[in-house]
Parts: sequence; C-alpha cells; structure tokens
Amino acid sequence: MKKPNARIVDRAVPPMFPSSPRHVLNIGLGFIGGIGLGLVCVFGLAFIDDRVKSTVDVENSLNINLICLIPKVARKNSFDKARIVQNNMEPRAAESFRSLYSSIRISDVGRHSQVILTTSTLPSEGKSFVATNLAYTFASHGERTLLIDGDLRMPAIAQSLQMEDEVKAHGGGLVGYFEGSTSWENMIVNEIAHNLDMLASVKNASVPSEIANSSHFIDIINVLRQTYDRIIVDTPPIGVVSDAMALVPAVDACLYVVKHKGVKMRSIRDSIRRLRDVHMPILGAVMNQVDKVGSGYYHNYTDKNYHKYYGAYTPQKTQNPKRVSKPKKK
Repeated sequence: MKKPNARIVDRAVPPMFPSSPRHVLNIGLGFIGGIGLGLVCVFGLAFIDDRVKSTVDVENSLNINLICLIPKVARKNSFDKARIVQNNMEPRAAESFRSLYSSIRISDVGRHSQVILTTSTLPSEGKSFVATNLAYTFASHGERTLLIDGDLRMPAIAQSLQMEDEVKAHGGGLVGYFEGSTSWENMIVNEIAHNLDMLASVKNASVPSEIANSSHFIDIINVLRQTYDRIIVDTPPIGVVSDAMALVPAVDACLYVVKHKGVKMRSIRDSIRRLRDVHMPILGAVMNQVDKVGSGYYHNYTDKNYHKYYGAYTPQKTQNPKRVSKPKKK
C-alpha cells in the first residue's frame, strides 16, 4: 500500500468577503459606463441636430458674418412686436435694432446700400419683424425710409401694424397697383411714422411669380430710389420660393434672418449658396429669437454690455401711438 504524496501545508481559512459578485467594482464600472453612454448620446444628438444654436454655427459653419443678435421677445401681440423700436417696450430688443443700424452704417456694403432686402430660409423666422423694426430704426435716425412688403404670397406687414384699412384706402397697395385698382400716386401709405412710408398689400396676388419676376416691379423700386434714403424690402423665404432672387437687379444688399435653434444649417447653406450664385451682396446674418438663457454668448456678452451702458436707465412705457386716420396722398 502506497502512502499519499499530498500533505497539509496550511489549514483553509474562510474569506471574510465573497469573491463574487464584487459589488463595489461593479458599481464603479456601471457608473463610468453610464457616464460614457450619456456622453455618446449627447454628442450623437448634437451631430444629428444641426440647427443653428450659436454664433460659431453662423460665422464658421455657414461662413457668413453675424452682425446682430435679437433676443426672444415675450410679447405675443404682433402689433407690439412690429413697433418695438418705436415704443421701446422691449429695451433689449430695441437696442439690438439700434446696434443693427450701426453695423449697417459702418460696413462698406451697408453704407452704400440704399435698397436692402430681408429674407430667411423658412417661414416664421421673423424676417418681417426684422424688416419692420429696421425700417422704424432708419426713420428714427432721420433717414427718409420706405418699407415694402414684397411678399406677394402672404403679405403680413399691414396686418402686423394694424393698418389694413389704410392700405385698402390706397387701393390695396402694391398688389392693388399690379391688378389695376390703384394708381402709382396713390399706392403708398404716407407717414405711418415720422420719416417712414409703407407700400404693403392686404391680399395675396393672383399671380405672385409673374409679378415678382416682372421688370415692372424692378422699375418701381428704381424710381422710388429717387425719393427715399433707404428702402427695406421684405420678401418670401428663399428656401420655399425664389421670388427674392428675381429682385436681385433692384436691390443693393441682402440681410439674412436666422431663427435661433429653428433651422438646420444644411438648409441655410443651400439658400445662401443660391444667393451667392446670383451675386447677391450679403450684409450679414441676424440671429433672431435668441434665448439668453440657452445662448451663452448672448448672456455673457449682450447682457453685460447692456447693463454697463443702460443699467441705470429705466425707460418709461409710452402709450400706443395714434393710428393714422387719414393718410396723406401723394
């Protein structure tokens, strides 16, 4: 009988903790994995969502100068929004338009731009809001200004200013003139504010493309150059229809309105490329409806400078201006 070779070296001692599962290690790995997965989701969504969210998106990705940031306006009433500059009810927004005016005045293109076209990529980005308040701003600085609602498909300026009756009294304005219901001398509503006249419409044109592409529309603008220092022409969004392209021979520069977090950069690139293909000088981009909470640039830069220069000034609310009951006739 053979003796076993095995011998007891040391007595087994039961461990104080189980070897598996290792809860602390698993929790740590789960925590790190959760953070990593969260970061992947965040960057993935940011890659998929290419809407304009910052000034860098406009200036670097779109290769266009950003010349103004306009904060989101809390007021929903279109009449109040259209007269922000005139009534100064939203001081930050009104100051943004004064800053836009200064940017246009000091730029080489803007200084010599008598006729300025406003457009955007899609509807509801605020191009009519920008055009109207910019016209009020030019007029308030002593420039004889004409505001033209060149959107013959969905005219909105007369309605936003609550001046539809005045336009009707002038034969329907621009559309009325092309349809033969008013004369050249009567189609413009004079003095809707000091130094500011308006050529608008109250109904859609029956053949908007034919009017927009007619040489007669261009001739009208060229003749009006002799009367006004500045002419602001609001046009349909270029990403939807091409009416704005037809006015290139009649305008000096384009102001491109971009809604903050509203439009994909791919769509804006396509629209800007179309403008550049027809050699339209672009003054720059205006980022509209900027959320000062969500936009670090607006919060850190605009608010700081606003409080620095205007913090001690509290504007008094002005009463609603008197409506033009009986516009002058030319």
